[in-house]
Formats: sequence, structure tokens, C-alpha cells
Amino acid sequence: EICKVRDYKQLIWIRNQKKIKKVTKGNFEIGYFTIEMLDRRFRITRAIKGIDPEKPNQEDKQVQSWFKKHKPLKELTPEEKLVRKERMKLLLQKGVNAPFLKSYSL
Repeated sequence: EICKVRDYKQLIWIRNQKKIKKVTKGNFEIGYFTIEMLDRRFRITRAIKGIDPEKPNQEDKQVQSWFKKHKPLKELTPEEKLVRKERMKLLLQKGVNAPFLKSYSL
């Protein structure tokens, strides 16, 4: 169950829970995730797996293994953000038709 209190919806671990539920279509056979695992930025794909609930005595070992497989996303520097913004502007000017550009404005 994901917390539905509006005051907490911006917490990273709640946003990650929602993303995992969305990409896995609510499949609970993928294991479970601790708050420690969810409380960081990482790539969430359809192939994501949690830790095995059948092995509770090995939770620490499983969590450490999970962290090795799911590296945190790095934050972009202001210079990197500026470079990406300029690339988007160029793509829009060229008339590139991509779904992710529809919500982007100059």
C-alpha cells in the first residue's frame, strides 16, 4: 500500500513506490523494497526486482547486493543542464518529431 497523504507525496521514496507499481503493473512477485532502498534516485525499469521475502535472515546481504546493482543517478551540474537545454532548443528548431519534445517549450 502506498501512502496517499498529499503532504507526503513529494517524498522520493513514495514517488519511487508509485513508479515501481506503474512499471511492474502491480506485480507483487518481484519482492519487496525497504525505505533505505527507495530513498534515493535510481533508474526504475520493468526488470526491477526487490529482495526475496522468503529469506528474511539474509536481508542485509540482499540489500547490499541490490545497492551494487542499482547505482544512484548522478545530479547534473548547471553546465550540463545548460548543454541539454541548448540541445533541446536545436531539436525543436530542426522540427524533430519526438514524443518527449511535446511538453518542452522554448
